[in-house]
Amino acid sequence: MHPWWIEDATDEHLWLLEQFAAEEPLVAIGEIGIDGAIDDLDKQSHYFGAQLTIANNQQLPVVIHHRKSHHLITPKLKQAKVTHGGVIHAFSGNYQQAMTYIDMGFKLGIGGTITYERAAKTRDAVSKIPIEAIVLETDAPALPLNGFQGKHNSPEQLPRVLTSLAELRQQDEVDLAKQIEMNVEQVFKLTQFNSEVSAQLTA
Repeated sequence: MHPWWIEDATDEHLWLLEQFAAEEPLVAIGEIGIDGAIDDLDKQSHYFGAQLTIANNQQLPVVIHHRKSHHLITPKLKQAKVTHGGVIHAFSGNYQQAMTYIDMGFKLGIGGTITYERAAKTRDAVSKIPIEAIVLETDAPALPLNGFQGKHNSPEQLPRVLTSLAELRQQDEVDLAKQIEMNVEQVFKLTQFNSEVSAQLTA
């Protein structure tokens, strides 16, 4: 239940989500979060907290949406004591904010933001944080990379994000790619998920 659509949400939707999460194979709950650029932060906070509880109950990671809301999200995550971590989607904060999430067991979704030189605080953070805390993303079709403004974004741009990351960290692209694949596996447990789904399909 994305914060953009919380205005129309009811507790029945929470019940349906919990039932769905209990019955269907899932890798995560998300995107959920708080968007400081839209109204009714109290309602957003309520539904965010409720969905964190659902994720904990189902032993699932979460994918977190944020916009002008790090100061609202981190207390909710600490209060919920998220058990299986997750990903901070489209991270665009500074080093201190990055380490706060990492210390809570989260990985940071890094995308086209780091291709813009003006994103100095995020580029600085990404150059310093542990590589074990990074996953790559594009947010396609949104958030185009530098040089592609005004165009639809695509997962095909991931190699360009990787190149920018390697340049910022002064590390080999292949080594980074291998570690990031392990990071994705760690947070979403895709191998286990695929095995469970295959078993269900052949049962």
